[in-house]
Amino acid sequence: MLLLVMGALWSAAQLPMLRGAAGFATLIATRVLLGFAEGPAAPVAVHHVHGWFEQRERTLPTVILTVGAAAGVAVAAPTLGAVISHFGWRWAFGAAGLAGLLWAAVWKVEGREGPLAPPVGRDVRSTEGISGVADVPLRAVFLSGTFITAALGAFAAYWVMSAKLTWLPDYLQTVVAGTSTRQPPSVGEPWPGYENGWLVTAALLLVTGVLAALFIRPERDARRLGVPETPGAVDPVVH
Repeated sequence: MLLLVMGALWSAAQLPMLRGAAGFATLIATRVLLGFAEGPAAPVAVHHVHGWFEQRERTLPTVILTVGAAAGVAVAAPTLGAVISHFGWRWAFGAAGLAGLLWAAVWKVEGREGPLAPPVGRDVRSTEGISGVADVPLRAVFLSGTFITAALGAFAAYWVMSAKLTWLPDYLQTVVAGTSTRQPPSVGEPWPGYENGWLVTAALLLVTGVLAALFIRPERDARRLGVPETPGAVDPVVH
């Protein structure tokens, strides 16, 4: 349900820009709504995927989810570039909003929680009196090997991403385009030498996902913390 609401809000944030009278104020307001709806998308999507897999099997599905995001950017960039060229820049927002509404309609019919998803809402309250609930202190979670390595890996990944977002555009504009005889690419057109960059990213993600699935054993942390390997609906983990 949460993914459906976020998708609907994300789509609604795009459509007001189709109005001819929509200006800078509308753009700012809709971008704020977009950030509100899109911000938790990645962790919520990962949480949903984990509801379908045992703990030791979750690494590769999570990587495939991330690859899907990279592939989406690769498909959307030239598609939206073509939309802008033929229908104007406002319809880039319209196309994204309509695609989001289509996804929300499909998710409304087909989307559901996995059998291993932890209880939420009323289900959590209904299990509060069940004995045997694992009481895990947050200190033990934060000091676990899984959390520490995941935090360090995320720090390094976002450090590289920040450097790429701030340095790479200037490099491509001043060095790559400056030494090329062709004009800088238009919206949606890949930069020279980076046409298949998303394929490289996707391949690296898949390789690291397979290696992690082969060598990482998160059940060791689960045993050390004294919780079930995959908490079920009647055995929630309480912090």
